[in-house]
Amino acid sequence: MINFLTNRFKNDQSFDEDAVDAEDFTDVQQTPADIHIYPKLSLHPEWKVSDEDEYVFKFLNTEMKPLKPNQLSIHGYDLSIQNRKLIVDVFIRSSISRSVRLKMTTILLLNNEHEKVAQKEVDLKNAGTLPSNSSRPWTIEFERKDFFKDVYSLSFEDGWKIVFEQTKPSNKHSLSLDYIWREKLSVVDVEKLEKYVSSLTLPINDQLIFHALKATYSQTGELHATILIRNSSKQDYKIKYLPLRFEDANQQVIGECEFSFQDFVVQANTSKPWTFIFPKPPLADYEADLSEWRLYPIEKAR
Repeated sequence: MINFLTNRFKNDQSFDEDAVDAEDFTDVQQTPADIHIYPKLSLHPEWKVSDEDEYVFKFLNTEMKPLKPNQLSIHGYDLSIQNRKLIVDVFIRSSISRSVRLKMTTILLLNNEHEKVAQKEVDLKNAGTLPSNSSRPWTIEFERKDFFKDVYSLSFEDGWKIVFEQTKPSNKHSLSLDYIWREKLSVVDVEKLEKYVSSLTLPINDQLIFHALKATYSQTGELHATILIRNSSKQDYKIKYLPLRFEDANQQVIGECEFSFQDFVVQANTSKPWTFIFPKPPLADYEADLSEWRLYPIEKAR
């Protein structure tokens, strides 16, 4: 039996206000009209569900707002945290008059104040071909790299929803912030970082490069090196192990250290800031020249 926590967003509008024009996600180009369309339940051909679960799906589907012609909508009905992942069960709804197969698109999870909680690029081809005017149950998984906030401490009892991002995909290189950074930085600081990233020359395609931002010593003598990790490829880059070397303006090696990660991902076509902390360097009497410096990966035997 399906256990579900129906999201509590209520509204008095006749239509689903979160639906988007299908032409933003498919090659369909029609003019929406004020006709009420109630998409019918369509289970994925490979799904095997009990009669009881199918009844629940049908019931949930009838509870949703109608669509106008030529629209797509994603409606979340259940949310849970499993193995450090945020699992959202949804209906992908279509009011297109013919079958359609969706593609890569951006999905947003919002809290009851309509703030972004998580964002993810999802390949909806895996959901299969949607028949005309259909509503298909599906599951979206958000990982830590997708979070804007620490979702493990949030309560969704007061309301939440999941929506399609309504802007068309862009090839523009952009800033990507870990949720810890988003919590620590002010809105002004984030805007400054975004502006700085947009001012930089675009990296060559399919490269991962380190761009120096700031290097300082702590009061205890540790070296803090903040960089932008710039991923110019079309694929996310997951880093598990990273041996790094720090050189000052005189090409003097100030420190070497090996860093390990669990869920560190630099998303495709983004620049991600990170601070690497080196222990107090062995050259205690050497005064490093930090007017220029570089941080780069080195080969290390494991």
